[in-house]
Amino acid sequence: MWLGIQNILGLLLFGALATFTIPIALFYVQNDFITQRFLIYLLPVFFSFFFYFTPIIMPNPNGRKLSILTVALFIVAIFSHHVDFGIIFILLFSCAAFILQFTKAKIGNWQNMLYVLLQMISLIIMYH
Repeated sequence: MWLGIQNILGLLLFGALATFTIPIALFYVQNDFITQRFLIYLLPVFFSFFFYFTPIIMPNPNGRKLSILTVALFIVAIFSHHVDFGIIFILLFSCAAFILQFTKAKIGNWQNMLYVLLQMISLIIMYH
């Protein structure tokens, strides 16, 4: 695995860096301050990285156990963000990703790309 981040600490570090660095930098450059509301607005993105990248970074039984916690955190973050019709699709995508990691799919190396695609679609629906 690249960068040697094959544990929960690496997963948290990757999620935090991917979620907060660029949005906070852009928000600060534009407004000259950072608000707590903006940081809370980014929590669903953080938990989506935490959930969708768990099977990629930790493709072992410990990662599968951790994914039970991460899917719960992601769903709580979704419902704390806003509730509308698109949330049904986000829940379906997250259930598909959750089930996909427990099955040996015949898609091989494309499985990781499918996780990233499901995350992208979920975030687009969430922040449309």
